[in-house]
Amino acid sequence: MSGKKLQGTLVLLFLSYFSFAQLPAEIFDKVEIWIDTKKFDSNQNLVQYNGENHLYFEFEENDPVCEVRIIPKNMAIVPDLSLIRSSDFDVLDSMINVNDQYLRFRIKFRDLSNSSFLKFAFQLNSEDAMDPAIHLVPILPVTETTVEFFPEDTDLFVGEEKQYPLITDNLRNIRVDNIWTRNEAINYRLTEEDGKLTLHLSSQRLGWQTLTLAIRTRKPYINEMGDPSFDLPLIVREFNVKSSRLRFLRIDHEELILDHQNLAGYEIQLEDNSYFTVGKTYRIEAQEEPGGALIGEIFTRSYLNNGRILCWFRPYAYHRKSEGYLYIKDDDISRFITNVDIIPNTAIESIQILREGSDWTNNLNVFPGETIEVRIRGESLHRARLTFEDVYDISPDTLVRNEKINNYTLKIPVNILNRQITIYNNGKSTGFSLIVKEYQRAREFDFISLEGNGFKRKLSDLSNTILVDNTIQDVIIGFDRDLIDSDGRLFGIQYLNLKITIRGNNNELIELQEINDLVICPGEYSPRSSFYRGNCSAEFISLNNHLSKKTFELDEWSKIILEFSHDKNKYDGAGYSKRVEIILQRFWRFDIDVSFPAGLITFGGENSGNLTGISMAMIAQFSFYEKNKINRFQPYKVGVGFIALDAFNFSDNDDNRDIAMVVLGSLYPTRRDAKLTFPLYFGMGYKLKNEEFFFLVGPGIRVRL
Repeated sequence: MSGKKLQGTLVLLFLSYFSFAQLPAEIFDKVEIWIDTKKFDSNQNLVQYNGENHLYFEFEENDPVCEVRIIPKNMAIVPDLSLIRSSDFDVLDSMINVNDQYLRFRIKFRDLSNSSFLKFAFQLNSEDAMDPAIHLVPILPVTETTVEFFPEDTDLFVGEEKQYPLITDNLRNIRVDNIWTRNEAINYRLTEEDGKLTLHLSSQRLGWQTLTLAIRTRKPYINEMGDPSFDLPLIVREFNVKSSRLRFLRIDHEELILDHQNLAGYEIQLEDNSYFTVGKTYRIEAQEEPGGALIGEIFTRSYLNNGRILCWFRPYAYHRKSEGYLYIKDDDISRFITNVDIIPNTAIESIQILREGSDWTNNLNVFPGETIEVRIRGESLHRARLTFEDVYDISPDTLVRNEKINNYTLKIPVNILNRQITIYNNGKSTGFSLIVKEYQRAREFDFISLEGNGFKRKLSDLSNTILVDNTIQDVIIGFDRDLIDSDGRLFGIQYLNLKITIRGNNNELIELQEINDLVICPGEYSPRSSFYRGNCSAEFISLNNHLSKKTFELDEWSKIILEFSHDKNKYDGAGYSKRVEIILQRFWRFDIDVSFPAGLITFGGENSGNLTGISMAMIAQFSFYEKNKINRFQPYKVGVGFIALDAFNFSDNDDNRDIAMVVLGSLYPTRRDAKLTFPLYFGMGYKLKNEEFFFLVGPGIRVRL
């Protein structure tokens, strides 16, 4: 390279670096992709592609595992940053913060050779903005591909199609379109079958001719200028094109369809020769020697002024140009050679559908709003012009389409009206169609609400236990139908079952009811609302309409247990379930308690400091429940009542016997399983007999049956 060219190249590279060396997302300092032992980062591996800066990385496997490292400009955004899932890759390890230095996650790409418009999309939530910000990092997979062509035989014959194998180290990255070039010194096409790449050559020019073979790739490589390129280096070879031993006569058709219903054959124009006799039938065979199988017949009709002869061509068997010449015979003697493809009529044999994350299936059911890939197998599909009724064909150019297989990418409109998507070929129905089905997916219970006693909450937001501190007049179960088909996703009719269980404060069963076959249809704001047919249930359920013991009749610490579940028979065993317990909480309880304090010590009055015998107390008292515990008492009670001091003393010395009005408190042991307990009493009162105030403290006896 001369000094001037080298200087120009360096200037160009310098300008390219400072023009394109910008970060893909303004919130990141650097983005790194580690694949195998190689590292690619946004500071050194940026290229411009489709008018946008891309971080490129090299791959060899079609589904590689990569580690991605993100270095934010400000680590404070890390808690609010998340990676948006994509159909182009699977996330193996979620995003983690590595010592406040960088963010790391691992992914596995899906079919890089056929993926397009790859991006990492990051969502950044902010309290200052109503909607989260989306930051995109465009990425470009690149791979090296080589193709070698070393023909051992460089002789071609006019009109002959000859095949040569091509050697490549990356067959899946070669664009194979199966289409002949035109107006070249040597026309060619590429085909791929059974993992082998084949070059087909044909020429109509005599002498040494130059083949210039241009091959394009599906994924680019980085060329010497640092730019992505899809064009492999040209392969140039010389071939000697010779005339055939028999004169080659051209037919004005490239292909003829073998149709057994077409008895008349095809009207063709064949190059004229003085040997032909008008009104005579000539035999067409695939071999020069006598006794070959009949491929077809040519019946000469009349001469034309353009140096051609008008004929009827009646095909009887299939033939490919690549299989060799066709010989025009008079009796069993070969007079001329020609060539034409005789192929079967276009026919569809099978149709398969591929969805994201699934395998190919023969089930032709499709759903509104989804994007699918359709694979059609059959005969002569390269001649077909297949269209799909009322859907969007968004097929990229990289999809495989040849004689046997045609692939299409279809977008089903959300508001599609027809129940069938008819497949047409050249405007005529093929007899095949896709069936439009409504979604029947189980949605999380965010469309169900519970309302009662002033609260209304989504079922999905409720904890499993709800404590209510007053009488429950009723519980209303509501359904927000407009929420079912929302946020750009369709779920369809929700089939639910509801089990209602009422238990008392001792956990005894009071009532059991089941409401099955609830059918909750999406609301009118759904784009598919007019297509949901069925016996849709009411918009709300009043619990008291289904209970014999109403909610307002329940005692304290009773439980209302609601168990929601999807009908798994409708969702192939899938679906959500939710159990909620509504408990009638109380903070205190009032009752009359009879106990037997013993050994009380009284203070005040004439007998201050005396120890009494067994007394009997009848107290109207308040008991208190422990906070945040179910039906569990605090260890103390407070009440007002009467106490018969030394009531069971029948001796002659009855100085301590008296009736008193008291304000009494008591402390109980915290054990709940004890039948016999010894509470401690304390309080004050007024003795009615001795007419004096006093204080008391002492133990007692309590038996729990």
